[in-house]
Amino acid sequence: MYYKKLVKYFYIFVTFLTIFSPVNVGVLQHLLGLLFMWFTYFVFFLGLKRVKRSIMKSSKSIGSFKMFPVVISIAYLVFYPVYVQFYTGQDVFSAAVNVFYGVSNYSSYQEYFSESGLNSFSTIKIPFIIGHGLLRFLFVVIVIRTIVYQSKIELLEKFSLLIMSIMIILVGLARGTSFELFELLMIYIYAIFARRSFRGYKNELSINVLAKLGLAVVLFGIYFSYNVGVRMGDDFNALNNSGFNKSSLVFSIFPSVAVLFYFLYDYFVFGIYFTSITITELWFGSLSGFLSMFIPGGIKLLGIDDSYRDFVGSYVNLGARWNSDTVVIIERYGIMVLMVFIYFLGYNSTKIFNKIDENIAASVILFYVIYIMISLPVGNFITTSSANVIAILFGVLLYKYKWLNKLLFNYLIPKYV
Repeated sequence: MYYKKLVKYFYIFVTFLTIFSPVNVGVLQHLLGLLFMWFTYFVFFLGLKRVKRSIMKSSKSIGSFKMFPVVISIAYLVFYPVYVQFYTGQDVFSAAVNVFYGVSNYSSYQEYFSESGLNSFSTIKIPFIIGHGLLRFLFVVIVIRTIVYQSKIELLEKFSLLIMSIMIILVGLARGTSFELFELLMIYIYAIFARRSFRGYKNELSINVLAKLGLAVVLFGIYFSYNVGVRMGDDFNALNNSGFNKSSLVFSIFPSVAVLFYFLYDYFVFGIYFTSITITELWFGSLSGFLSMFIPGGIKLLGIDDSYRDFVGSYVNLGARWNSDTVVIIERYGIMVLMVFIYFLGYNSTKIFNKIDENIAASVILFYVIYIMISLPVGNFITTSSANVIAILFGVLLYKYKWLNKLLFNYLIPKYV
C-alpha cells in the first residue's frame, strides 16, 4: 500500500538525517529514539490488513468540476491577503519583498502576534480559523481529485492549483516559516504516489517523477536554509555554533549540504533525541520513571517533574525546538494508549483504503493518516495547525456521512465517466 511506503520512506529519511547530521550529539545518543520510532511503525504495520485493489478507472473532468478549482482559487486570492494582514499586520506583497531583501518576517510576525493579543483566543479569530481550515481541506480535495482520480489534468486546473499553491507559500513567507512549503510538498508527493499506485504502475517512482521530486526537495532545502539564516540574523553562522561538528564526514565532503542538514536536524531529528533522553534518563533511570510511562500524567503524579519537557530540559537546552508527539501522548495518556492508537490507525486505514473508489474523503483521510504518522517522531505537524485539525474533521464527517459527501461533492466532483 502506497501510504505505508510513504511513512516508511519518511522514517528512512529521518534515520538518514540522524546518522549524517553534523551535530555534536552522537548517533548512539539517538539510537533508542530511532528504535522507538521504528517500533511505532511496526505497530502501525501490524494493524494493516492485506488488500488487493483493482486498477482505478480513469475519469474525465466534466461539468462544473472544471470551474470548481477556479472558484476555490478565487476564494484563495480573496481570503488569504486578508488573513495575512490580520495575523501579521502586513500585506502579502510587502511580506514577499521582505524575504528577498533578507528581512525576517518571522520576527515581525511574532512581535505583531503578541502585541495584538492574537496569542489568546478571541471570537474575531473564528472566521479566519474556520476559513483557513475549510480552504485547506478543499485544496487537498482538489489536488487529490485532479492528480489521483483524473487521467488527464487540463490547463485550467493546473493554473488553479498553481494559484492556490502560490497563496499557501505566500502565507508561509509572511509568517517567516517553512512549514507551509513542507506541507505543500507532502500533499503533492502523496497525490503522485497515489496516482501511480492506482494506475497500476509497479514502481511508484519513475525516473521522471524522481527528477521532479528531487528538484522540489532541492528548492525546499534552499529556501529552508535561507529562511533560517534570515530568521537568525546576519551575525549568525552555523559553523561557529557550538553544536556544529566540523569533524563530520558530510562537512568534509559537502560543506553546504552539511549546513542544510544541521538546520534540518532541529526540525526533523531533535524529537528523536528528545525521545532518547526520555527513555534513558526517565523510563530507564528509576522505577518511578519507568512506571510513569504507563500512567496518564504519571511524571507529575509520581513527583518526578512537572512535565516531560521540563525533565528533558534539565539535560539539554530545548529553546523553541519541538518534542515528539509520541512523548506528548505518553505523558498525557500513557504508552498503552499510544500503541492502541497507532495500531487502530493502521487497522482503520485499510478499511478507508477500500473506500477510495466511492468516497473522495477517504483519500483525504489517508493523507492525514500519513501526516499523523510522520508527525509522531517529529512533533507538531498536526497539533500546531488549526487548519489541519479542521481539515481532518471535515474529512471524517464527509467519510462517515455519505449523504453529506454526495450532497457537497457529487455535482462538483462527479463519478467516473
